[in-house]
Amino acid sequence: MAQPDRGGLFRIDYTGVLPFEMQSIHVRPSGFRLVLTKAALPQSAMTTAAYSIEHYRYEFSGAYGSPELDRTPLAIEHLSVSDDGTVIEITTGPLVTNRVYSISAEGIRSATGEPLVHPIGAYTLNTVPPE
Repeated sequence: MAQPDRGGLFRIDYTGVLPFEMQSIHVRPSGFRLVLTKAALPQSAMTTAAYSIEHYRYEFSGAYGSPELDRTPLAIEHLSVSDDGTVIEITTGPLVTNRVYSISAEGIRSATGEPLVHPIGAYTLNTVPPE
């Protein structure tokens, strides 16, 4: 039997109900694009307080593992939502390469009021795409 705090394999059975999730995260020249599985409630998706973004790095060495270093919050400058409510464009301050970006969207809700099942996603940024 797997222990949740020790890792392991878990069987997931699809119930037939589409969950409200971040389907994907894409880097843009000046921020990130979140693609959702369902439409977001526009009032929640357009509120900067619904999100938080920070980045950090790991120390590369011959030893296994590293703590998260240089954890830094990233300012959110602008938000836009697609007409269908499934794509959120987040414009941020300057992006730093070779960092892991933790993107939290705990404040957004689906059009029916559901919170995201998993409100935090991560993106490893190796290069910033050209404009």
